[in-house]
Amino acid sequence: MIPLEKQNYNYYRIYTLGEWGQLDTLIFDNWYDAKDHIDGEYIYCSDFGYNAPSTLCKVTFDDTRFEATVEEMFYEKELTNNQFIKLCKDLIPEKDWTRIPLYADCAEPDRIKEIEDHGIWVVPTHKGKNSVKDGIDFVKRFHVGVLENSPHVNKERKSYSWRKDKKTERVLDEPVKHNDHAMDAVRSGLFTHWIDVIGQTPTMKILDWATTQHEDHKWNNWERFFGEDWEE
Repeated sequence: MIPLEKQNYNYYRIYTLGEWGQLDTLIFDNWYDAKDHIDGEYIYCSDFGYNAPSTLCKVTFDDTRFEATVEEMFYEKELTNNQFIKLCKDLIPEKDWTRIPLYADCAEPDRIKEIEDHGIWVVPTHKGKNSVKDGIDFVKRFHVGVLENSPHVNKERKSYSWRKDKKTERVLDEPVKHNDHAMDAVRSGLFTHWIDVIGQTPTMKILDWATTQHEDHKWNNWERFFGEDWEE
């Protein structure tokens, strides 16, 4: 991993050296404190860790108004996969285990398979060229409220920033890899959900449940993100 001082020196001064500074490269600058979830569809978004925190968030969204809310369900270090699964089953209502997708890191297929074996519907997140930048650009379209019971999400969103070239101070198209676990979960989960379920691209496969369990849902907002020239 690139040392923090080489990713964003101002970030390094604030969070490592404890000096005063201002984050001038904040990514999600339109998030706010919310008292409750909005009305809308919802999904579960996760990020695996061990020495770093594992996290699970509930994200509710209204794709007609580009509004969303985020609730932190857990954010803990040193969780084994069995402990992660137990927390998920304790905190996610049983009716949602096979009905609402839980998005998880596609780089951890063994962990995903184990979670699935315990009866939870898991969808691997999309990763590929520019997927982080594209996911950030997509989430920035939403006005996002963070619930009061979500201290780590609130802390992360107030420091989630773009990297800077240390020599030139040029802002780079990638985030600082530091205190970003909940941000990664929300970004990758919401973006994957949009690509795989609400819309599609020529290289992405629509999940079966989009045309079976959810035939009554009509998703027609894809052009509002990619523009009128986008075609299936």
